[in-house]
Amino acid sequence: MNLDDAILQLISRQDVPDQFVLQSLLEEAGHTPSQSTLSRRLKKLSVQKVNGRYQRAEPPVAPV
Repeated sequence: MNLDDAILQLISRQDVPDQFVLQSLLEEAGHTPSQSTLSRRLKKLSVQKVNGRYQRAEPPVAPV
């Protein structure tokens, strides 16, 4: 499983309150991203902190 898939899987299965926790969970899963790499991946995946936990933001729907 690649890093992006691992991030999305972790945030969908449990509440992840901050990058430190996410980084620790990723390390347990065999990934070792630096904090800056993790920040870039979260941005690319449209993952944002909402109500104290990370979740994927839905892209805006274009009017028809």
